[in-house]
This record gives sequence, C-alpha cells and structure tokens, in this order.
Amino acid sequence: MSYAWSWTGGSANGEIVRADFDVGSTTVTLEVKDDEGEISRDTFDVQVNPQEKIAAVSISDAHSIIVMSDGSLWGTGSSDLGKLGNGPLGNRSSFDSIVSSTVTRISTSAQTTLFLRNDGSLWGMGRDEYNALGPESRAANNLPIEVVESGVMHMAAGSDFSLYVTSNGTLWGMGNNASGQIGLGSGTFSVSPAKEIASSVSKAFAGTRHSMFINNNGSLWATGSNDRGQLGDGSKQSRFQPVQVISSGAVSVTLSENFSLVLKDDGSVWSAGDIILGDGIEGSGEWVQLAESGAVAVAAGFSHYFVLMDDHSLHAAGSNNSGQLGNGLGAGRFELHKVLDDVTAIATSARHSLVIRKDGSLWGAGSNYSGQMGLGRQESSYPLWTEIISIDPHGAL
Repeated sequence: MSYAWSWTGGSANGEIVRADFDVGSTTVTLEVKDDEGEISRDTFDVQVNPQEKIAAVSISDAHSIIVMSDGSLWGTGSSDLGKLGNGPLGNRSSFDSIVSSTVTRISTSAQTTLFLRNDGSLWGMGRDEYNALGPESRAANNLPIEVVESGVMHMAAGSDFSLYVTSNGTLWGMGNNASGQIGLGSGTFSVSPAKEIASSVSKAFAGTRHSMFINNNGSLWATGSNDRGQLGDGSKQSRFQPVQVISSGAVSVTLSENFSLVLKDDGSVWSAGDIILGDGIEGSGEWVQLAESGAVAVAAGFSHYFVLMDDHSLHAAGSNNSGQLGNGLGAGRFELHKVLDDVTAIATSARHSLVIRKDGSLWGAGSNYSGQMGLGRQESSYPLWTEIISIDPHGAL
C-alpha cells in the first residue's frame, strides 16, 4: 500500500505526513495504491485560521500584561494587592488569562493595571489606597472592577493615581495628587471621585509623581514634581496645574520618575530631566534632542530608555544593571545603540523589558525575580533577548 499526497506548492509520500500551510483554505489530494495496483483518490480542503497574535504590552517592575489580537487580556509576575486581576491565584510565572475578550488598550503601574474595553468602559485592578480606581473600590482589588462605564478613549496608570480621556476630549484624574500630578491647582492627598483637568486632550501619560498630556493641536502640557527638571518647562519648580512645555508636534510621551521622553511628528526624540547622557550630566529642565529623525516609539525605565525606529530596529541607552537592555554587556551605555531588529512595540520598567516582534511573538530581557518575564519560572535575570511566546503563522497537516 502506498500513499501520495499533493497540494498547490507541495507533495509528500507516506501514510502519515506533515506539511505547513498558509492561513486560508488549501485543497489536498490523497492518492492510495493498494497491493493489486488499484488506485483510489480523495480530495478535501484544509482550513487554517489566523493564530492570535500579541497586540499590546505594558509592564511595571514586577508584573507584565499583554493583550492578544482577539481582545483577551493576560498577565504574569507579582499579583501584589491584586494587580494581575486573577483573584486568589496570586503570583504567576507564566501568562494566565484575566479577561477573555473585548480589551483594546492597557496601562500598568507598580500598584495598578488599567484596561479599556471596546464599549469605551474603563476597568482596573490592584491597590487603591488613594482611590486611583474610584471611590467605590477597595484597598486591594484582585479582580477587575469597572471604573468608568463608557466614553473613555485613552487612559494612563500612574503611581497610585489614574488619568483618562473621554471621547469629547476631556481629561480626568483621580487618586494621589500630593505632588500636583493630577494638576488641580494644589496638592491633595486623595482626589475622589475623578475631577476634570483639561479639555481638547487627545492622550494622557502618567508617571510616578508627574503627568503629561497632548492637546489636539499637538502641544504638550505637564504638571507635578519637577525636582529633576522632568517637566521640561526650563525650571526645577514643581507645578500644581498644567503648564505648556512644547508648543506643537508632540505625538507620544513616556515618563520615568526623574525624566521624560517625547516623540515628535518629525520622528525626533527629546528628553527633559535627569537622564543619563554622560558622566556628570544632570537634568536642567531644558529639552535635549536624543534622535533627529526616524523614531516611531519611545519607552523609559528608571535610568534607561529605548527608541524604536521606522525600520523596526530597537535602540537603547542607559543603565543595564539587570540586563534590561538585552545587549548582553552587563554594563550600561550612555549612547543609543542597536539591540534588536524586527520590533513593532516596546515596553520597559526599571529592571526588565518586553518587545513584540514583526511576527507577533513576545521577547524579553532583564529581571525575572517575580516571574514577570512569563517564562514559567523565576530566575534572576536574562541579559540577552529571550523568546517568551512564539507565534506559528502556519497550520500543520
């Protein structure tokens, strides 16, 4: 008895064979010849559906959250005070399901996780000592709770405070405002319920003790702690209400505790605050250009940063004490240098970094002491980029 398989672009012999097919429908013909030489044929279709890919990633020092292309939400690492939203399960060392569908956007801090659903509702989980998740939440929320019922289009999780932008362009804030990071004109221990901050806003960004938002005209505004010049207003004076720091062209922002990075619409990247530019450099509150053109995304850790370029190359600079730059060198580097290719998204924290690559796979570098890399184990660090979740674009017969 012999078996001959054929399909467009390939063939194989044997009773059991393996073949890879692209996504879609492929017609396969099986021809069987018995010991008497009689031949029979059968034709059938093999349908390969697209495999879900990783759509977004956001991380804090000890936990990591991803959204898949089907809208499902997954998390790994520390579940301290419920920020993984997995109920009583606690810390995890591999990605576990949190929400099965409809998630469109995520934002994490050391205390909380926020996510948007496709109906415009805002949800959160984690510590809520300062009412960062609204007045109805508990001190610790280990399951997702609805924070805003509808109308939210953008949000940001800060250190014990939250910002969100509604569909009419209104920026709202709640939680810890001791440093003026919510921008209401004075320092307040806890803002609850949410208060209106500004109008005509497109995006908001929250750090540890300061915040920024982009106006519809591309101007950038900042409020909160400014002891390292991180607001970029030319001073080191903290602000308790928003001040304009860039007049136009702002596209995206990433905030560390002591510095800020801004991506502009010409592909340039600018920094303000205490960023590592060389020995003895101290933030002055003035914007310094880090990249002239070609950048499409930025990410800031505690004392390092990444710039993603339009050719999908990832460049990094700064501290590397936990291997978070992924260059295998151990020591930090002041100048931007390429650390990885084929990258479409980057997230970083003080001690680890995760990237999504062009094939939809997830890779990581740096600390894994809480299982935040999602590798199924807890180990000290990974100084080179390591694949965490692989995506197979083919089906198998």
